[in-house]
Amino acid sequence: MKRIIIVAVALALGAKSALVYAQTPAAPSAPAAKPTIPQVCLNCHQAKPGNIQGLFENVAFKSKSIQLKIDANTEIVRFDEGTIKVVDVDKAGKGDMLRDIAKGREARIEFVEKDGVKNATLISFKGPIKIAPEKVVGYSEVLAMVEQGPEKSNAVLIDSRPLPRFQEGTIPGAINLPYPAFDKFVDRLPKDKATRIVFFCQGVTCMMSPNSLRRAEGMGYTNVRVYPEGAPEWLEKNVGVISAPFLKEAWIDKDIPHVLLDVRALTDAKNGFIASHFQRHFLLLGLQGGGIGGGAAIVLFALAGGISRWFTDTAGGDQATAMFGSFSIGMIGYVAVLGQVILIAAVTAMTSRQTVNRTLEMID
Repeated sequence: MKRIIIVAVALALGAKSALVYAQTPAAPSAPAAKPTIPQVCLNCHQAKPGNIQGLFENVAFKSKSIQLKIDANTEIVRFDEGTIKVVDVDKAGKGDMLRDIAKGREARIEFVEKDGVKNATLISFKGPIKIAPEKVVGYSEVLAMVEQGPEKSNAVLIDSRPLPRFQEGTIPGAINLPYPAFDKFVDRLPKDKATRIVFFCQGVTCMMSPNSLRRAEGMGYTNVRVYPEGAPEWLEKNVGVISAPFLKEAWIDKDIPHVLLDVRALTDAKNGFIASHFQRHFLLLGLQGGGIGGGAAIVLFALAGGISRWFTDTAGGDQATAMFGSFSIGMIGYVAVLGQVILIAAVTAMTSRQTVNRTLEMID
């Protein structure tokens, strides 16, 4: 009985230590260097010294600063209104031109850095890619294709963006054929070269879908179009989709902050993702805690057994044996320890599932 109590205490202490370990925040890592070019652009371009690329956010003439958005980061660059050169497609001028630039335009800034401050010498804005009007489709036509589905519309939507962007969300029904890897995934094109194909990418300044159109036509496809506004317009007017594996790979595994809502009926939610996720998490946590506790119990008995053998046939050893018994638990004892580890993990997992279900019922 004493041995069982000692094992149970050790297992409980191990479970507690696992919970503390799981709740202790990891030591902060060194901050990563700020990007100078959007990640998606690295598929076709390289970062250059003295240059940054991103989306034009704002200009403040009072503080003489320009804000450029590069993925999730904001870069602030100083400028002199009288000396900076501004290029907007086929127009060029000085800083005053920045007053008429719309937010969200794709821009590149050349700068010189002094005493840790970036000072812009040139800012150029990328204009829309020129595409023949007969090769262009708009939002309404793409919406009709999505609503009809590929079989009824006899059309294929192809996202020309790299996989990471596709994983973040795309137009329903679209397949991914990233232009930077066009040759590698060319078999994703339809076999029938008369099938309508609509390529899209990251907006009117993105070259990937127009380039994909040219590649497909060069292969003999006769009904190819481009949706120039692409993913940005679609996601502004409608909803994007993402598969479960992509959600895990692109968001959950990378610890990117997000909110995931299960909008199914309460019965499905209870038996589906939410409860199952918590149950798996706490099952692993219970196994971890039980393993630590079980290991501690085995080490404790091994030490006690070694000490008792050391004092065998001595008066002190005989007295300890009379008071506490033998510390050798044998094979049955080890199996009992393993059983208690599994029991703790199972109870922890089932308790977490019941707690989640009760919470969901209260919300409902």
